[in-house]
Amino acid sequence: PPYDGRWTPFVLGAGADPQSITRGPDGNMWFTEVGVDRVAVITPQGDVTEYPSSTRSLTPGGALGNIVVGPDKNLWTGSQGTGLNPAAVLRITPAGVITPFDLPNGSSANPDVIAAGPDGQLWMAGHGALTSVTTAGVFTSYPGILPAGDTISGIEADPGGADALWLTDQNAGTIYRV
Repeated sequence: PPYDGRWTPFVLGAGADPQSITRGPDGNMWFTEVGVDRVAVITPQGDVTEYPSSTRSLTPGGALGNIVVGPDKNLWTGSQGTGLNPAAVLRITPAGVITPFDLPNGSSANPDVIAAGPDGQLWMAGHGALTSVTTAGVFTSYPGILPAGDTISGIEADPGGADALWLTDQNAGTIYRV
């Protein structure tokens, strides 16, 4: 049937501030709650389960990034980090187990913008570099790939299946294919 204009709100707890959402491998919708530093899942019926990190505060102040399904069928998001916690990429299993992988010292990667690449790795960009991370948490940086002043706000694998990434650069008003 044609779209009838009806919508169903699912109200979250105070301060949740949901940011990014993706369809999970379990058939539910997974999202980040930057206001309370949690990853959450909502069923089609509206049942919400929230998963705070059990080992540390993710990042007080809300710095979780977009959430994606990785090649390993887990959920992945980034955390900018604070003085207490380093920036990290977080793997979330469909059971809600969160494993942080700290970015290497000196990394310029922006973990807020992460994407599953065509090569079975996850990718981030920042300050002229592309950074990959394997599903085991091993990081590799490729400096000088992008302009030094980049402001990458989106990354996506090539839709045609090529071994390439597409990136949006807000600062330069440019789209890159790498």
